Amino acid sequence: MSLGDCMGENLKKIRKDRGMTQIALQMQTGIEQALISKYETGERIPPTETLIILADFFNTNIDFLLDRTENIISGFYYIVIISFEGRCNLFLPGI
Repeated sequence: MSLGDCMGENLKKIRKDRGMTQIALQMQTGIEQALISKYETGERIPPTETLIILADFFNTNIDFLLDRTENIISGFYYIVIISFEGRCNLFLPGI
């Protein structure tokens, strides 16, 4: 499978999982329906700016869209530290 095919399948899956049509995605993101169709069929690969718009809209990451990870959810990375007393402390690096 090519990069375009994998990316297209992931985009189509996340769009359908959210119950959206291509037209609804166009209305929410401003990306033309014809382009969304071409992205989903692997005919075209979106430019970086469009990947960012799609990843932000679906609250995912570009790596998921490009099939470089199976982690669909974007968000904070955190470390849980359990003290000797058994308490959990949440540590958010960089915050």
